Amino acid sequence: DILRITNSMIVNISIADMNRNLERMQNVQKQMTSGVKYQNASDNPTDVTKVMQLNTSLTSLSQYNSNIKNTSSFLDATDTALGQAGEVLQNIRLQLVSAGVAGVSSSDLVAIKDTVNQDIAQFADILNTKFGGKYVFGGTSGDAQPVRAVTSDGNTKLVYCDTSGNEVPDPSDSLSTKMKVGISEGVTVSYSATVTDIMSTPVSSTDAFNIRKVFSDIVNNLDGNVANSDGTLSPDSATATTNLAGIDLSNIDKVIAKLLAVRAQVGAVTNRMTSELNQNDAQKENVTALLTKTEGTDITEATIQFASLQSVFLASIQASAKIIQPTLMDYLK
Repeated sequence: DILRITNSMIVNISIADMNRNLERMQNVQKQMTSGVKYQNASDNPTDVTKVMQLNTSLTSLSQYNSNIKNTSSFLDATDTALGQAGEVLQNIRLQLVSAGVAGVSSSDLVAIKDTVNQDIAQFADILNTKFGGKYVFGGTSGDAQPVRAVTSDGNTKLVYCDTSGNEVPDPSDSLSTKMKVGISEGVTVSYSATVTDIMSTPVSSTDAFNIRKVFSDIVNNLDGNVANSDGTLSPDSATATTNLAGIDLSNIDKVIAKLLAVRAQVGAVTNRMTSELNQNDAQKENVTALLTKTEGTDITEATIQFASLQSVFLASIQASAKIIQPTLMDYLK
């Protein structure tokens, strides 16, 4: 039997072929305009899965990059505050040296005490430094003020605060807990300096004091009073003057040394953040390059392919025009 091919079959086949050629052109054109090689997962399941994994990795790297930058800014604010605190402590030390000079008058001691009281209040302000809405030295309770300065009987002292801002004898655990941040996959770093890092200054293994006691002893000695073992005060101007140039000066030097040690720790973490940021940037660049290579459109190749498909499409139109038989309507025109 001879298969009869009708004009309608020829028309349908020609149209189907032209539509396929047009669809191929459209796909290549989408690749060129979007810059993405695959429009659907079915185009290349293996590469599309790889692209999804790379995008997930790039999102994580971008978040870690943001974490590192925010932490670096926080550490810069911390370092600035520690530098200011060091200047205050140096000023207090200078006042102690002046108070220990032979022949210093009582009026001079009053003026020195007023200056030290102001320095203690300023020190409290520095410990309450905020960055990004959080207290820099507030530990994990960054929303709560860690310390405040209280003046009583002409003497200023530092006190710890609870979450409501009320005076408490000892700091909460959250004030002593450093904040942590994720900087890469599975890597978390403790980065903040807490108020207890600064205020707790060990003297020896059996005797420890903090800055609050150092400041209290200084202002009491400037008043001519000496602290007894039971915490009471006794007037003894000679001993008090000796203490100012002796133990008080020695203790403030230890406080300064501790502050410098805390600042050095902050500097070490800052250096690590700088290194981690460089590494993160390099990883992002590598992942982006691989992502572009996997899903990105090669414009030169796509342009050549589009031109070739366009030629095929035009040729299919010309061939169909010659093959399709004329109808009665063509003669009626």
